Amino acid sequence: MMLLPVVEEVIGPRREAPARRVTLPVFLVEDGLVTDAQVRRLREKRMAGKTLAAAAAAAGMSERAARKWQGGALPSRAKAPRTWRTREDPFADVWQSEVVPQLVADTDGRLQVLTLFRALCGRHPGRFQPGQLRTLQRRVREWRVQYGPDREVYFEQVAVPGREAAFDFSDASDLGVTLGSVAFPHLLFEWVLSYSRWTYVSLALSETFEALVAGLQGALWTLGAVPAALRHDYLSAATHELRRSGGRQLTVRFREVLDHYGLRSSRIQPGKPHENGVAEQSHFRTKTAIEQALLLRGDRDFADGGGVPAVRACGRRRDAECAGGAAAGRGASVTAAAAAGANPGVHDVPVRGAEVEHDPGRRPGLLGAVAVDRSHG
Repeated sequence: MMLLPVVEEVIGPRREAPARRVTLPVFLVEDGLVTDAQVRRLREKRMAGKTLAAAAAAAGMSERAARKWQGGALPSRAKAPRTWRTREDPFADVWQSEVVPQLVADTDGRLQVLTLFRALCGRHPGRFQPGQLRTLQRRVREWRVQYGPDREVYFEQVAVPGREAAFDFSDASDLGVTLGSVAFPHLLFEWVLSYSRWTYVSLALSETFEALVAGLQGALWTLGAVPAALRHDYLSAATHELRRSGGRQLTVRFREVLDHYGLRSSRIQPGKPHENGVAEQSHFRTKTAIEQALLLRGDRDFADGGGVPAVRACGRRRDAECAGGAAAGRGASVTAAAAAGANPGVHDVPVRGAEVEHDPGRRPGLLGAVAVDRSHG
């Protein structure tokens, strides 16, 4: 780098004589250390009509550097990525012999780099410094990208208005609700539109076919329209095991209910609850809202099942999903005309509900329901 002194004239007050000449050391930077800010200032001055020399002086660089940086990319983007090490690798002697075997044995990728670093410091006292942890973290990260265990790839799910709804049961016993000081074990059935998050919630005593159909029909009739597909897991109330193949398929009764409403079944893989993330997230948000309501109430005991708190919509919400903006407000019913005009995949609810044969020896297990338009939160 060359430091070029520039002479500036400082003229004293007019009434004072004689005027004197003072040399001030203004250091100009050669092109090796030019910053983006200097280049921007250089170009601003040139666009303002300044000469190259004046613009270079204003930017704090030499004319030679200014001539080079009048055009093109900024210095930060013009630099080629560095492929060489600037200092010796502190873990070179222990990498292959101690670190790599530990990484190979960690097939799940759960071993933390901090644990490795502490182990190395214990085996080699005084050899490694705390500031070298970042170096080890970077090396382990690069090794795992090339040689580590494969990671499951998740693709973003893009919801389309009116195309899909999801449902699932969730155990709500952890809320600690009691009836007359007696424990009240119960489930939540939730039916959610994937796009707008319009939600229908009902209480059930158990995960039975009757509770499933009651919740499903309650959601469809409250909404006033039917989406194209229904996302769910392989719950025993809707599917049965195939003895020969070992798989599962829809029961005849549940298939008839879906056919009655013109619904297509979309099932997730066994043991992959994240594939039904819309319903799983709805469980969390609904139970959190109930928990907060119970905390405000100050008591979790109720006289009977009719007093069990339910989630209610707060404030005005976005238009119901299937209406495509035709029906506004919470709990808005979707008309067939609006649904058909906005989303071709949405169709009317049948004139009558599906006929369900109940087992005389089993209670339907449905306690109550409430529809919630939770599109904004």
